[in-house]
Amino acid sequence: MAICRETLLLTILGELTAATPARSPGWLGLGYTYNSSGTAQNPVIWLFVRDVPPGGPAARAGVRPHDVITAINGCRVAFKNDTESLNFFAAMQAGDRVTLGIRRGAQTLAVAVIATQAPPDIVRRRELNRALAKAAERAKQ
Repeated sequence: MAICRETLLLTILGELTAATPARSPGWLGLGYTYNSSGTAQNPVIWLFVRDVPPGGPAARAGVRPHDVITAINGCRVAFKNDTESLNFFAAMQAGDRVTLGIRRGAQTLAVAVIATQAPPDIVRRRELNRALAKAAERAKQ
């Protein structure tokens, strides 16, 4: 499976910055659940949008609850686990632009979202989510 260079670099950056807070962390304004199916050789990964706070960047761009994110910046979603997806989004800075490939019913959409500065409660929630995702990964081993 090919992984887009930009997605891979942002994922690595997220892993490197996970312990060091960014100056101006970005926020897309969406809550999602990581999903994976298929086989080890041909995994199918998607992010199910659970929550889109009104007035946030994703809401302004047109993302809705129950959308399914299948691609990021033109590359299919290829995170190996929830922690990797959390690190990817945590690496975003205010002003970063990301184009989400979304399935909404029978429609396929490309929605551009520009990250704004993450509110303090979101920064704290990210830390908690990372800790929970790491614990879940350890429990699987």
